[in-house]
Amino acid sequence: MSFKNKILLNTLADILDKNREAIVTANVNDVNTSYGINNDNLLRGISTLRAYAQMNIPKKNISGSAIYSCYGDPSFGIFGLTLAPVLAKSDIGKPILIGLPSILKNYKAELQHIFESNNILPNVEFVLGRKEFFNRIFANTELQNIIVFGDEWINKFTHQIIEHNKNLIFYGPGNNASIIAKGANVQMAIRNTLESAFMLNGQAAVCIERCIVDRSYNHSEIKDIFKHELQNIKAGINPFDSANFVTPITIEPLIETTNGLINDLTGKCEIVNYKTEETSNGILMSPTLVFDCNINSNLWKHFTFTPVLPVVFAKSDNIANIINNTNYGIYNSIWSSHETYNSINIATKQKHILNLHNKSILHYFSVNEGYTGTWGGYNNSGFIMNKTTKMNPTEGAFLLYNILE
Repeated sequence: MSFKNKILLNTLADILDKNREAIVTANVNDVNTSYGINNDNLLRGISTLRAYAQMNIPKKNISGSAIYSCYGDPSFGIFGLTLAPVLAKSDIGKPILIGLPSILKNYKAELQHIFESNNILPNVEFVLGRKEFFNRIFANTELQNIIVFGDEWINKFTHQIIEHNKNLIFYGPGNNASIIAKGANVQMAIRNTLESAFMLNGQAAVCIERCIVDRSYNHSEIKDIFKHELQNIKAGINPFDSANFVTPITIEPLIETTNGLINDLTGKCEIVNYKTEETSNGILMSPTLVFDCNINSNLWKHFTFTPVLPVVFAKSDNIANIINNTNYGIYNSIWSSHETYNSINIATKQKHILNLHNKSILHYFSVNEGYTGTWGGYNNSGFIMNKTTKMNPTEGAFLLYNILE
């Protein structure tokens, strides 16, 4: 990576950090959701920009790139997971188009003002709505790379993407379990599983929603490590205090749903640290563990969008089975020895590749080794479509900056 690119990444991170409160406020005004989620997401995006500035990535003058996030709070997806590797890899002068949902009018206006007033990245343009986003892409031959966080609606545009010889890198919704299999660094696995589950208050489809632990481990010891590491996940009412990992939730129906799911399991599971507190910023829900949760229970099947993590113990030969018989994907976090990882990886891929042929590319679940975090952290799962292969599912994880052309 050139020195100019490193400076640019750090400068952008500094500017976003300086204007963090204004960006978060604009986002909150648009979507009327939890203040904490937005601040946390933006902080992760800023941290990732700085992390990329320290990496030694071979620079390649990639084509212009277009980035779209369909989520109401796209800060991490836009700045951390996509813009960071694009800026690390590309010629600074190449055009970059950033598409945002139509609802984010204040957010878009604030970002546009910040970029223009600081005279940073004049080649970046913000647009609202996916229809306008794709119209601009198809009209511009320089925009070759399309990076999308989305859903099944992408099917409406795939034919045109092929017709216009564009490259598509797509991230679908949802996730599978964090798996602590044989041979894992247990403490590291548990620590990162908790961080992945409770970041953004658990209020994103990309947060880990469930955990499977190999039954060969001593149950009491595993539970003790979970409880010890849980003490490092601080909850507080101030979303701008970096010490607070979990902050208040303003969407009350989520609290009601979670209360119902937890009440159904009271007396049947070990429930750790579950409590709620009304505050001036919303309802503060403590990060919660539910041990020995039945995989047929509603809590296991549900996306709670709250900081609650169900944990089950399963036999080694049944872990892939549990994954294959769920409706969620697109990735797993697998903590294990290389040999164990391969056996789980192969068992799950074979089933999901069959799904790919029988259903749709969007049903392909890929598997990553180790800590994946949100959307796989630096290791991303999804599918890639380009003019030569048309649709090419990834063989496990990929690094975004390795596939940008």
